[in-house]
Amino acid sequence: MLFLTFSKQYILKHYHTIWHKENVIEKRKESYKVNKEQLIKEHSALKEQCQKYKLPFIEIQENYEKQMQGAVVV
Repeated sequence: MLFLTFSKQYILKHYHTIWHKENVIEKRKESYKVNKEQLIKEHSALKEQCQKYKLPFIEIQENYEKQMQGAVVV
């Protein structure tokens, strides 16, 4: 399992893309659109929980595709 988070800067710059592609991987039945501020809070909290419990995560900061290429999920 690998958790995916977005940095505040990434969310501010790519919010529209994040929202537009929310179902690409997860294939959600319903849309879960939140505003930028809420999304930043949620991803910050997820990052803190991953750090606290030593869970594997990637924080996308600038280039989604490039950072995901280096991710290995077992």
